[in-house]
Amino acid sequence: MSPFVLGGIAITLFSVGLLCYRKSAPAAVFIWIVALTFLSMMRTQQVLIPARDDISSVDRSSLFWVRGSIVSDVDLRERKKVVFTLAVSHLSDGHVVRLAHGSVQVSGNASALMEMPETGDIFWLRGRLEAPPTATNPGAFDYRAFLANRGVFCWMRVRAEDTRFVQHQTTPLRWLVKNLREAIHRGNAALTPRFAGLMNGLVLSDRGGIPVETDEAFLRAGAVHLLSVSGAHMAALALFLTVIFDAIFAPRFVSALFIICLLWLFALASGASAAALRSALMSSIFLAAPLVRRTPDLTNSLAFAALVLLLCAPGDLYDVGFQFSFASLGVFCLYGAPLVRILLRRSPEDTALFRWTRPLLISLVAGIIFAMGSEPLSAYYFNRLSPISPISNLVVIPLAEILTIAGLASPALIQLPSLVLLFFSSVVTIGIQLFLFLIHAFAALPFASFSVVSPPLVAVIGYYLLLILFSPYLRRYAQKKILFNPDNSPSNLPDSPDRMLTQ
Repeated sequence: MSPFVLGGIAITLFSVGLLCYRKSAPAAVFIWIVALTFLSMMRTQQVLIPARDDISSVDRSSLFWVRGSIVSDVDLRERKKVVFTLAVSHLSDGHVVRLAHGSVQVSGNASALMEMPETGDIFWLRGRLEAPPTATNPGAFDYRAFLANRGVFCWMRVRAEDTRFVQHQTTPLRWLVKNLREAIHRGNAALTPRFAGLMNGLVLSDRGGIPVETDEAFLRAGAVHLLSVSGAHMAALALFLTVIFDAIFAPRFVSALFIICLLWLFALASGASAAALRSALMSSIFLAAPLVRRTPDLTNSLAFAALVLLLCAPGDLYDVGFQFSFASLGVFCLYGAPLVRILLRRSPEDTALFRWTRPLLISLVAGIIFAMGSEPLSAYYFNRLSPISPISNLVVIPLAEILTIAGLASPALIQLPSLVLLFFSSVVTIGIQLFLFLIHAFAALPFASFSVVSPPLVAVIGYYLLLILFSPYLRRYAQKKILFNPDNSPSNLPDSPDRMLTQ
């Protein structure tokens, strides 16, 4: 579909939303979200078309020197291989230097670049501009399409003799983020390499030090999302900081502002993924809402986060992490409260066992709802389903968040005396061992995970549309269920039939 058609549909839907706003505000908001989706699709279609002067249009049979700055996180992979995106500013064939535009994906050994590159560094690199590899099997990952959604249409392999470092370009924010990442790496370095790699994955979304068998165990157990900073990590950090500030009786405004700044710093240090930015933005709304005497709403916060992120980066609509994050939390917003009210409503006949286990049952229902939102995408992109994920997440998420807090506190812990540091390191080591034992135990179950054929895209979209269309009926049915409250029992209400009979 052409960008002009997508833009026309978006404008039409925005107009329809304005007309419907007075009659039904929720319907208008939903129409605007759909319109924003079409607007993002239009912007992405424009990104998918390279400009005439894009660097990908040069002769790919010749060697070129390209100059540019690193505009992405530097991904350190196995065998010290680094991958990053270079925004090109100049191009040279060895004789003439001319201006150039576009981006190129660069890969090479860390030793080839003399030192570990950082975001903002400027390099001269020489290599042959090639087309990125594409999928060779049906349903396989298409790296070329993945880069094209980000406006990158070529890539380059570099060697040691083909690099020329120019200069660092470090802003105060980048300097702060870099130092935080380095401090966390130093704090985790006291652990064994295997455990340090796991801690870096939990805290910084850095999976380079995690062994392949451990990564596969996370995938089979349905807990691979723990290796990417998202809502659970942000909520745990916000809760931990809130308890600390309440303990020292800090003013509410000061504590909220400080926590919001730390959450955003954490999101940037972890790679600024779509899930991390969404979580930081929603957490900021929840922390700031009471300061302006407003009650935060999860659904409205999610819609606002999607609006902001898609306006800033429309191409994120096709990002797998973005889709996983918003689909799972969106389904939870639609079905969380109604299903808990229907399945786990309180009543005077509740037993003591039910009252004690109700929080665990609510967590299990929440895990099932999150799986409803994420498993279709997992089947579509990765050809895998993990039925064990609701149960495994119920057990491992609390332990993972405790380890995440410990990893974030590691820069301060290494300043403690040796005996105290040894004690904390021992406790963290025991926690990591227990965490890995649980992950591998759930992954070893025969029904934990199985491969499936990738469903058609139309079926996946239809599944989510059915969930959206069915949710109002479920919500209305749930509203008919009365939650029992001893203070509002019929005999205590002033207009109850029992009191009227006694009068």
